[in-house]
Amino acid sequence: MRPSRTGGESKISPRRARTKRPEQILLTAKSVFARSNYRSSTTAEIAAEAGVSEPLIYRYYPSKKHLFLAVLENVNRRILGRWNAIRRSETSSLACLRRIGQDYLDLVDRNSEDLKVFFKAVSEDSDPEIRQFLAESYRQYARYLEDVARQGQERGEIRRDVPARAIAWQMMSLGAAFNLFAVLELSEWTRADREAQLLAFIERIRAAGAPAGSSARSTGERATGAVAGSHGGGDGRPAARPDRQGG
Repeated sequence: MRPSRTGGESKISPRRARTKRPEQILLTAKSVFARSNYRSSTTAEIAAEAGVSEPLIYRYYPSKKHLFLAVLENVNRRILGRWNAIRRSETSSLACLRRIGQDYLDLVDRNSEDLKVFFKAVSEDSDPEIRQFLAESYRQYARYLEDVARQGQERGEIRRDVPARAIAWQMMSLGAAFNLFAVLELSEWTRADREAQLLAFIERIRAAGAPAGSSARSTGERATGAVAGSHGGGDGRPAARPDRQGG
């Protein structure tokens, strides 16, 4: 006989609670690392905020570095998951790049822990494993944007005289600058200023004759599908290109 429950409460089984612990530890660790940094944060602090014992952390993550790298990997998957969601919903490569850029601005404006922990991780460049992970993550982002740009060149939306690789890294540079300005709290560099820089970049790479509508549905539109994708835990792989008729 099942025990009755009053008040409509549902009890989480011990087994289900155990499956949630690694995720709980990971999310708490991200908050702690983003608020402080890798070196000054402790597993004891993370355990206290997560409401678990410190030995339990080491059951799932052998060391603080393993936990930190797991946090970075989680952030990496979430970012690529957002980009995949945008790409699946967008028929224009130029508009896709714009929406990816605007989604990044949204993260900056929200003071996202994802961006903060990634940005602070750069200061750990003396650690070979962390440096290698970050370098490969940024290369992965650049390859993704390069693929979108190359697809736009094939469609005649994006200029062919600018290498797709250069377009990708220029966009990466914009994002790095936006993140730095946010960390320094440069209030005089407003969202409107940042968005104007992004849209100016999109205009510079637009192919001659490409319709204006290919780069924006509306300036204020946000990637709502991408936000949903971030909570769904994207797999980090580029989204499949939908088949299109007539080029």
